[in-house]
Amino acid sequence: MKKYKVICMSLDGEYKEQSPRFETIEETSKYANDLGPKWYSYPFDLICTEKTVVSAGYGLYHLEGKRIKTIAKYFKEVSERPEMQGCNAEEFYFAL
Repeated sequence: MKKYKVICMSLDGEYKEQSPRFETIEETSKYANDLGPKWYSYPFDLICTEKTVVSAGYGLYHLEGKRIKTIAKYFKEVSERPEMQGCNAEEFYFAL
C-alpha cells in the first residue's frame, strides 16, 4: 500500500516535509488540516507520495500528478514575477 505524506510549501517553492506517513489520503488530509499556524511561512499543504503530488486542495487541482520538484520550480517562477512582489498567500493562490 502507498504511503502518503504532507509537504508544506512556501511562496518561493521552498518546502518542508512532515515526518508522519499515512496509509490513506484521508488520514493525511486530516493531519494537514490540524497543522494550524505552525507553518505560517509555508501556507500550502500538498499531499504526496514519495515524489508526486496526489492532492493539492481546492482550486489547485492542476498541480496534482506533478512532481514535487516541478511544483517547487513553478512556485518560484510565479513568486519572482514583478507583480507578485510583496503579495500575501491569498494573492499568490489566485496567481497560481
